[in-house]
Amino acid sequence: MTSAGGGTATDDSGFVWQVDLLRLLFAVLVLVGHAYGLTREFHPDFRMWPFDRFASGGLWVAGFFVLSGWCIERSGRGRDGRRVSDYLVARVTRIMPLYLWFLAIVGLAEAGFATFGDRPAMWEPHARNLFWQATMLQGILDPFGAYNASWSLTHELLAYLAWGGFLAWVAPRRRRPLAFVLGLVLLAATAWAHAKIGTRTSYVAVSLPLYFFFWLLGNLAAADPAAADRPRERRFARAVLLICGAVSVVNLLVPLWGDTVWMVFWSLALAAALRLLTAARSRPSPSRRVIDFARFAGLASYPIYLGHGLFLVAIGTALNAVDLRPPPAVLMPLLIVGALAGALTVGLPAEIRFLAWRSAALRARASAAPSTRAAEA
Repeated sequence: MTSAGGGTATDDSGFVWQVDLLRLLFAVLVLVGHAYGLTREFHPDFRMWPFDRFASGGLWVAGFFVLSGWCIERSGRGRDGRRVSDYLVARVTRIMPLYLWFLAIVGLAEAGFATFGDRPAMWEPHARNLFWQATMLQGILDPFGAYNASWSLTHELLAYLAWGGFLAWVAPRRRRPLAFVLGLVLLAATAWAHAKIGTRTSYVAVSLPLYFFFWLLGNLAAADPAAADRPRERRFARAVLLICGAVSVVNLLVPLWGDTVWMVFWSLALAAALRLLTAARSRPSPSRRVIDFARFAGLASYPIYLGHGLFLVAIGTALNAVDLRPPPAVLMPLLIVGALAGALTVGLPAEIRFLAWRSAALRARASAAPSTRAAEA
């Protein structure tokens, strides 16, 4: 997902290193939650706080969407003065190459897992869904095997398409308010329908406007940096961060609401923090080592997010094949380290090559655009 990938938005003060560190943190926390789930498959009686509260990874996926909206608006990639087609090409070329790379590898790997007959039950492969994932319609049905992370890619692509529609057809001053209103109306309608129907498919109808709402929160947090510096705006952002952050922490300690409500408060808190980052007139200057690590974090987060499931399932299959059940204190770190190493080994070199190709392709497209516009005129 773009929000999990390298290439953080820049502004007049340069590289926003905090955002890439958050990307890596969220990707690793998604991995940890899934590793905890697989550990419990081997040891059903094993439970450990706070991992049992983070097992779904929903908080961190919501965080990715907030970061994505913030980065795209902050960098000017989703504003006026740019053709909508350029915006959409930039978005699709960002998420699709590595997505398809890992999808091909997962498809081959799942065929290999099937020959062993010892594959863990987590994310059981449903071959019919390979088509849905290859066409970026995966959110309609269950994921294909170990490629669980692709569910959110469907939602992010649809958020890009929705915002592209607002860029093309809605006046700038009305664009964001109308997007929020339509998104909330759709969310209310689908939530009501889901409460009546209560199926997996009906939840997908809820999740599409819900995650677009998260994306819009990030987009709003980056809007109008000059206004973000006003004292009243900063006080409001601090109040939202304090209130929603406190509610999120309380719900971690004493579960009061389900994951969806929790994600809403958490996303509001994160958007408020990003608003304060937008308003910061002078950013702290970290050491060169921190900057270098943040750049690595931006590159590593997307491969980790997309590829970790493959290696979790691979390790689980290998353990089942030799009938080995390490204790949870050994198994969970093994799963985390193994999935990290595998995803980075397979995904990071590909990500670097894909980003270099994308950069060259977008430069060529930008240089050809003036002559194309002149010919059209």
